[in-house]
Amino acid sequence: MAKRVNDIRLHPSGSNEGREDFIGFRNCFADDDDDDDDDEGINKKQKVEEEKEDSDVDDYLSEAFVVQAESVRPGMSSSRNYRREIINNQKREKNESEHVKQMPKHEREKVKLEEGLQKPLDPSSKGFSLMARMGYKPGMSLGKKKDENDMGSGIKEPVPLLLKQNREGLGIMAERKARFQKEIEKMRSASKNIGESIEDYRKRKHEGYLSRNWIKDLKKFQTVCQNLDAQRDLSSPLVPWFWKSFPKEVKNEESYESEIKYFYRNGKEGPPTLEYELLSLDEMKTMYDEINEYLRQTYFYCMWCCMAYEEEELLKSHCPGTEREAHPDYEDD
Repeated sequence: MAKRVNDIRLHPSGSNEGREDFIGFRNCFADDDDDDDDDEGINKKQKVEEEKEDSDVDDYLSEAFVVQAESVRPGMSSSRNYRREIINNQKREKNESEHVKQMPKHEREKVKLEEGLQKPLDPSSKGFSLMARMGYKPGMSLGKKKDENDMGSGIKEPVPLLLKQNREGLGIMAERKARFQKEIEKMRSASKNIGESIEDYRKRKHEGYLSRNWIKDLKKFQTVCQNLDAQRDLSSPLVPWFWKSFPKEVKNEESYESEIKYFYRNGKEGPPTLEYELLSLDEMKTMYDEINEYLRQTYFYCMWCCMAYEEEELLKSHCPGTEREAHPDYEDD
């Protein structure tokens, strides 16, 4: 190729021979370029085929790899969890042992004793071997057995030990417990009596309330009855105690001794004054209903309405009832 360039330079005159050489030189380069283009096309085709082949191969982030990894993970996680559980148990046991070491001596002894009592009898011990020679088998209970295969229905565990933890004498706790139970029984009986006394107190309060109101109403009934009877020019009541009587000292002409007699307001002699405090509630209620009914039927009078109606129909239609409780607006003088 360099020779041809020199040949071109040796013929500056522009002869045909140099021109032909130049054309041949140019064609040579053109052929080389065509060859390069062909090579590049082949290379591109090979790359496309290689990329296609690579696309057929699963990528490490593709779904196939993920599914395969998930199918393997449970076994790995279970083994890891098992190892982690073992490590945690070892740490827990270590912490518990460290905690026990930091306890006072008597507490450590108590913990060891409880742990020892919870453990079953070691089969390799002499005690277990001795029991085995006598016919004992693990899981058997105390008591008579029907046959060799019968495990029994009695107790299968040893009777627990009740260790004394204080310095009190034997029997002190039993005596203290009996005394405590006795005190509890006393308190129960006392509370029962208190409950009964509360009921009695309420009953007495209620009876006292009724007694005071009935005595007050009886005295008013007597005054009203005497006034209404006087308006009808009656000289004595229908029932002796319907009117009030007052004590008066009178001298006896024969013995010249004074004595107490009772008179109504109009001067006529009457029965002794009622001692209301000596009356029972039943007696008081009977007298209360008797004089109240007399005033309502005879004079159409209501104590708590504070008026006498002209006729019985008006009394029944306007009066709310025959008792004090039926007149909530009534107020004592």
